[in-house]
Amino acid sequence: AMDNDDYRRGKLTNHKVFGEAIAILAGDGLLTEAFHIMLKDALTHGGEERLYATYLLSEAAGVEGMIGGQVLDMESENKTIDLETLDMIHLNKTGAMIAAATKMGAVLGGASPRDISLLEAYGKYIGKVFQVVDDILDATSTMEELGKPIGSDTENHKNTYLSFYSVEACYEIAEKLTLKAVDLLKQIEGDTTLLEEIALQLIKRRN
Repeated sequence: AMDNDDYRRGKLTNHKVFGEAIAILAGDGLLTEAFHIMLKDALTHGGEERLYATYLLSEAAGVEGMIGGQVLDMESENKTIDLETLDMIHLNKTGAMIAAATKMGAVLGGASPRDISLLEAYGKYIGKVFQVVDDILDATSTMEELGKPIGSDTENHKNTYLSFYSVEACYEIAEKLTLKAVDLLKQIEGDTTLLEEIALQLIKRRN
């Protein structure tokens, strides 16, 4: 609704089908339901790690994370910002939730404090990769391939990594960040094959 795009993943967006009010309420409902599910599980089964995981999700989703990043992103439209500010926007808007997911999994899986920290850092790296590639695709892909209107960042006068770098340079940045993420996984005890595959697929994604 904020981008006012007609499509996402090849389907009409919620606000185009049901209206802006229902779309906002649907978002509020789904976000709240996540905490309902996690807290119900914590109350049913106990365990401090379940409560901590819920705290991590609330932190990443709220004003210190995704919502705060989205606000800063919207406030930066039609303005010239520096690269540090852009990094901060996407660390919160995109990276916070991805890093929370990897950290929550580590916490609930009983990982060591060291591995929890490594997996959180891994999440931040692939979060930035996701955003860099997203910026590239918005400028170079097609509606059919991407499943949403292309060029919306330019149309909405948004700052992206292409505001600072060429497409080729952005891919190089994404590749370096991916290698850093994979290197972190090599320091973790246990099988991290799936996480490595996720990191490698992100840079290749076309939608």
